[in-house]
Amino acid sequence: MVNESSLEILLKHDHWATAQLLGAAKSLSDSQLDQLFEMGMGSLRATLYHIVQTQWLWGESLSGREHDFEQKKMGIDELIAWHESVAAEFDRTVHATPLETPFNPPWKGKRYAFPRAGVITHILTHGMHHRAQALNMMRHLGVDPLPPSSVLQWMFMTGAGGEVK
Repeated sequence: MVNESSLEILLKHDHWATAQLLGAAKSLSDSQLDQLFEMGMGSLRATLYHIVQTQWLWGESLSGREHDFEQKKMGIDELIAWHESVAAEFDRTVHATPLETPFNPPWKGKRYAFPRAGVITHILTHGMHHRAQALNMMRHLGVDPLPPSSVLQWMFMTGAGGEVK
């Protein structure tokens, strides 16, 4: 881990942390997943879906692929499978082009120039923001213990960090 870049750590942590929340959501009923909250995207299912959907949409844009998206309600197992696919493709997309390459997406009828590294950082911190909301929803739903999600927890649990002897 000592030689890994911040980007590699963020990518691995993002994938792991979202997977932890999705795994914990498997124990919840449909009514719990769809319970309304005044945070996030309104429900736990919608918030988890939004995390994966956003990474997919930006990944498609970064790769230069045209994309149309029809939002649909997914079961947690389906969302887990989609997340695995999206995270793997996003990782490939991130590594396919140098970070300093300009990215010029259209946005609300205008075209912008963003550094790829900035867009990638946005996507990963966006996921962290919504994972915090999802954790709060899970807390309100009585999930105990809450799934681990921090970078420190990831390092402990995956062996990415360890005790110095």
